[in-house]
Amino acid sequence: MAEDDDIEHCCVEAPHCRLCHFQLKDGELVVAAIRVDRVSTTFAFRRHDTFEDDEEGIAIHLCGRSLCQKRGRRLPCFHDECYGFRPLPITSKFLDATEHRFGPPLRERSRRRGYIQHTFANKLKLGPLKQLHMEICDIVAGYLVRECAIVTSQELALSDNSIDSLVELSRDIYARYVSIEGIPYVQALYNVSPSEGEGLRVFKARRGCVVRSIYVKYDHLGIRGVHFDLPRDGPLYSSACGVWWTELSRRNGILCFTAKTDGLKIRDLLDSTDAPPKRNSIVPAPGWPMPGLDCRVIDLKTCQVMRGGLSRIRMSSFDCNAPGTKGYLVGIFGLRLSKIYAHHPGADLPCRAELDSVRDPTVWVYMPIDPDEYLEEVWAIWHPSFGCIALMLLTNAERVVLFGAYFPNTGLKFHRIYATTNRPSRVYFNECDPDNDVPWIKYLAFENSEVDIPSCSGTNYKTQYPPSLIPASPPPYTMSTELWYYTGCRMENVAEIACCVDDGKATYKPIVGMMLYYKDGRRSCLGQYRPDLALAPLRIDTAGLLRIRMQKTTERYPCVAEVRVQGTADLDSSCWINIPWHGKLEWWFSSRQCTLRHFG
Repeated sequence: MAEDDDIEHCCVEAPHCRLCHFQLKDGELVVAAIRVDRVSTTFAFRRHDTFEDDEEGIAIHLCGRSLCQKRGRRLPCFHDECYGFRPLPITSKFLDATEHRFGPPLRERSRRRGYIQHTFANKLKLGPLKQLHMEICDIVAGYLVRECAIVTSQELALSDNSIDSLVELSRDIYARYVSIEGIPYVQALYNVSPSEGEGLRVFKARRGCVVRSIYVKYDHLGIRGVHFDLPRDGPLYSSACGVWWTELSRRNGILCFTAKTDGLKIRDLLDSTDAPPKRNSIVPAPGWPMPGLDCRVIDLKTCQVMRGGLSRIRMSSFDCNAPGTKGYLVGIFGLRLSKIYAHHPGADLPCRAELDSVRDPTVWVYMPIDPDEYLEEVWAIWHPSFGCIALMLLTNAERVVLFGAYFPNTGLKFHRIYATTNRPSRVYFNECDPDNDVPWIKYLAFENSEVDIPSCSGTNYKTQYPPSLIPASPPPYTMSTELWYYTGCRMENVAEIACCVDDGKATYKPIVGMMLYYKDGRRSCLGQYRPDLALAPLRIDTAGLLRIRMQKTTERYPCVAEVRVQGTADLDSSCWINIPWHGKLEWWFSSRQCTLRHFG
């Protein structure tokens, strides 16, 4: 066994196989490339663990994050079966051409798997399995998705059709594309006439024309499109999964640029108007879900408007006050917000797998929006030690919901960062890399707002919670590091209750929250709530009691095990809470337990 001083510490460069490019799952057998022609001993992948290969004298950390604290060399990692199957040697060109700049979203990963399987099934039906039903071909293709992905990507990487090129805007510009698993990417940009080469003309030069911005559409693999005028309509504005826009800008105009490739397709554009030391690249520029946006960006750490320095981030968005909005769903990871979704009619929330993929322990808080109700204000709550700890959303119906942990008032500052009227708008937030980032929304951006830059005075600043968020009971005291979240609502005029169940637990399925439906059509939420985990509503009997059975989890933490909406208090009072249909019910919860209290 190697001495500790002789062990080289490394980390895998990404938590996916660098041959098939599917995620590495815990327990799968993998190998890591130690050198070009040598791999480690086969071992079982366990995310964030460390594998020590005594034969090679190397310790491999398995987080796959770009900012791994172990540092050292970053090693490509492969499924053991994929590495054994590879039809061609693994070259640096192949690794460069297939590198992910950031982790693609779950929906793109699902689309990719489906495309590969469907394409190969069609080939089987037209070839060796043409006598069989298409369903059989699809089943067979499902077992060979990884192998198909490896063969296709290695064959594509053999191409020598993409090289760095200097492109002048005083001449027409043509583009050539390459299709990778159903997605077209820009393979080359060049100045030639149609008689000298094949390609699609993407820019027609005009005398006296000054191009100040080049709009670039890209994803984790490369550039999908280049536009020299701001796109106005059509599919350019579609919310394609995992696609962002950025731009290469120069106030006095861009004369020429360099298209940088990875050997297969274009990865970057470089402003070559100036000498090399002053050249500007699109890589550090922020990415947006639409081109040409001019937004005010709020740094939630300081609750101030950003004055530059916003780089290497990608911004996603949700539609605010769209017609018929049902509500807003927010994922909270400790002291930070991790996801924000708007719930609209006819448009389901992201699939359950995507919501479940958000890093544990995430809690989910839902803000229902009733008919004729709309979002009016967004407030950021700032703590002197932790920065922004929560967002507070207010509606025209005086509904106030706290998205974040509850802290006593001491030292808190409330900044109004957004105000609007009943008109549709978009709110932008930084997208977290599922492979690299801790889920943390650090920035919010707004296209337009009724408020000025946040300040520490006037109507845009407060120092205490509004009355509806002042609980009748103090936060439960457990551990000093355990964060508690607060919800509460009135119990009068309730017509139905829908329970939300966390069925992801292995040994029990606690009720983590409830939606209350009132007789006048209004709704309120208690505890955690995700619409995709909600049970059918139960009609209540106001002549009886709301009865809630508490029990201990396997870790001995209290949780809600059962809810009954009719009957009398004739059960064992040691585990049942009997609540009348009046007064206020408060539901405190953390990521592992909850407590309920009734007043009035």
